[in-house]
Amino acid sequence: MNQWRRCKFKQLIFGKIPLWAAAALCVFPLYVNAKQAQDLAPGQIVERLEVLGDPTQSYAIYLPSGYSTDRKWPILYCFDPGARGSLPVKLFKSAAEKYGYIVVGSNNSRNGPSVPLSSIIQTLWDDTHKRFAVDERRVFAAGLSGGARVAASFGLAYKDRVRRFFQYKCLGREIFSFFPHQK
Repeated sequence: MNQWRRCKFKQLIFGKIPLWAAAALCVFPLYVNAKQAQDLAPGQIVERLEVLGDPTQSYAIYLPSGYSTDRKWPILYCFDPGARGSLPVKLFKSAAEKYGYIVVGSNNSRNGPSVPLSSIIQTLWDDTHKRFAVDERRVFAAGLSGGARVAASFGLAYKDRVRRFFQYKCLGREIFSFFPHQK
């Protein structure tokens, strides 16, 4: 009987899938989700949040201090020509807090011929819609200079979902326009 217990103990510790490894695999996702929730405290800017499943892509985000998953929230996607996602998020922070918007700034979208913008836009859309309570009827996009062209492309790519997009300082001139989509 005693030898049987030692055999079972060895099998648990050194078996094909040790019990401790299985337990660690079960607990690790809980730790990661708790860490993400801690890093995403409402009312604070997170300058780099990696996309789930693609650590090469990231974005900056601001959740208003009243954010909760109990209701849907409007979202503003921002694109900077230098892939500085936190810059537009910082600029829109006070307005986002006042009016209750989620603000997201891409850290990958930038000017240049070899930038896979369609992939960046699709990944950004998918990740934010999986993680956050986004109001599908109130999706907006904004951009500066080359980022304004990306915001326009974003608006056209999701024309059935994006309500408005606006640009500022495009082609060397001050432009501040809204292009509402007719429904």
